[in-house]
Order: sequence, then structure tokens, then C-alpha cells
Amino acid sequence: MLTTTGFINVDLNDFGKIMNQKGDAILGIGRSDSADGIEDAVEQALKNPLYKNIDISKAQGAIIQVNCKEEITLAEYNKITGLVNNMLDDQALMICGIAKNAQLDCYVEVLVIGTGLAVSEHEPAVQLTSDDIARTPNNVAEIKPQVKHEYLNIPAFIRNKGA
Repeated sequence: MLTTTGFINVDLNDFGKIMNQKGDAILGIGRSDSADGIEDAVEQALKNPLYKNIDISKAQGAIIQVNCKEEITLAEYNKITGLVNNMLDDQALMICGIAKNAQLDCYVEVLVIGTGLAVSEHEPAVQLTSDDIARTPNNVAEIKPQVKHEYLNIPAFIRNKGA
């Protein structure tokens, strides 16, 4: 996203504005093999099953990066940005970019990063205390590995049911 030149660039300043929003962030990617599937690509990016409990409409900021194999029309670009904009709050900051990538193996790829979502209330898999941090002779902090292995052996879809 930041490393390639596009028709409309998302630069480091734009990225910083969006990523500075306090709270959780989500990233979704959707792909379509034809112009008819643009709506499906946006839906894939916005409704990723991995973050089913997160509502992107509450995001304070969003970056939309559209990558296309061939040039798309302005109407198609407006359709993509409009679909995402309709999902966001009216006060949300939205920054959009588009780039052509001849090596892309689909017609269009839509990447959406939503930030500033409500901070998660779920318990992390690992919680660190001061006892978990050791100092090296150079006074560099190192974290002692203490992973709750029994927690990680539970499949993610079951762990997330309690969240």
C-alpha cells in the first residue's frame, strides 16, 4: 500500500492519521475476478468472519486501498468507496487510494483498514507481569516465554464464543 505508486496514493501521512485513532483496528481484504463482483469484494473485506463481533460502523477512521489488474472506471471506484462509506459513521475519516498492479491474479482487490473501534474487553491469551520480564546485562528487557498452552490448544472458534 505504501510502497507502490498508484493513481491515488495513500502515503505515510494518510496512514498515520488513520492509525492514530485510539482503539482496536481491523483489516479486511476482498477480491473479485470481474467487474460484476465488486460488491462481493467489498463485502468480503468488511464482513470477515474472523472479526464477527466487531462492528466497522463504529470505526473512527478507515483506509480503503483498491488494487486492480487493469484500469477500472470511475463509477466502479465510486461504487467501492461508496459502499464502505455507507457502512461508516458520518464523522469517520476515510482515506482512499487506488493502484494498478499488472501481476494481480484477480480483477480487483479491496483492502480496508478500520481503526478507532471500541477497545476489546476480551482477555488476552498471555498477560505479562513484572516477574515475566528479565533484564540482560545490557539492561535490555526480555520477556520470559510463558504461554498458556492449554488455552492455545482450544480451537479459535470455540475460544471466541466466550468473548
